[in-house]
Amino acid sequence: MRIKTHKIIGVSAALLLAAAGTGFFALTRPDTVPAAPVAAEPIPETPPAALPETEPVLTEATEPEAPALPDALTRDGIRELLLNSTDYFNTVSGDFLYTFNDEDGDLVVLSLDCDIDASTAETHVMAAYPTNLQEVKEGAEPVYDPAEVPWSRTQIADGTVCTLTDDLTGEVVRTSPVVKREQLTHDPLEKRFISHSDGTYSSYMRADPTNTYFARRILTPEELTFSLLCATEDWTITGTEEYAGRECVVVAGTAPDFYKEKNDVSTYTMYVDRQSGIVLKFVGMNDAQQITKFTYTQRVEIS
Repeated sequence: MRIKTHKIIGVSAALLLAAAGTGFFALTRPDTVPAAPVAAEPIPETPPAALPETEPVLTEATEPEAPALPDALTRDGIRELLLNSTDYFNTVSGDFLYTFNDEDGDLVVLSLDCDIDASTAETHVMAAYPTNLQEVKEGAEPVYDPAEVPWSRTQIADGTVCTLTDDLTGEVVRTSPVVKREQLTHDPLEKRFISHSDGTYSSYMRADPTNTYFARRILTPEELTFSLLCATEDWTITGTEEYAGRECVVVAGTAPDFYKEKNDVSTYTMYVDRQSGIVLKFVGMNDAQQITKFTYTQRVEIS
């Protein structure tokens, strides 16, 4: 619930000023006769200000305006869009595939529906070992045995509480309060993304009001942005392209050393939904030009 404030506009009564007349003596030389007392002129009374004939006017505060959509074809604009994505959409429904890295060889299959204003969400996520992983890396549908799923989770946000359940055992893994939209702050880019003189960077992450923990790399891609888009000389915007039925801004770049060591990714291409900042596609490649990390969208609806 957003708190509405009121401002009272009125006119206050003027203070009444009155003073009684007092006598005083004029200063004279010692050889003269003192003059007779002279009465001071009385100070005229000031009439009170006229009071308003009507009741004070109450004006209702307006809701704060939503941040303007940044120009995603500029460097600062695309970073602003990625870091504050949840300011630019409310509902998302979709199916996605992603992998952590090629060392594990596992595939994450994700389906979700979320409504930020209502603080509700339903997320189904599971790991799979596709028999056609190489084809999946090129965008093919995965083929796997559901009986060999190593883990599966369902997360439900009901507007008040998030509950994470293990689908294989039925046990509740964790409960936590939902994150609501009003908990967010929209800070300017320079407060979220700070470059230091020694070449290091500081970053400030926001709470996630989508309440879809397993979809952070897709819906709230702050960590991806802070990891890859710090040094402006390492990446570029190559243009726009349609993907999954959405107009996307395409970013291509070279991964910094720490990201390369952790993910075996040397170069990457990222497709960012131009209207929401959601990352719909990410392809990371190693030095041998093999795909080692990816995110694909099979279906998405955004409003």
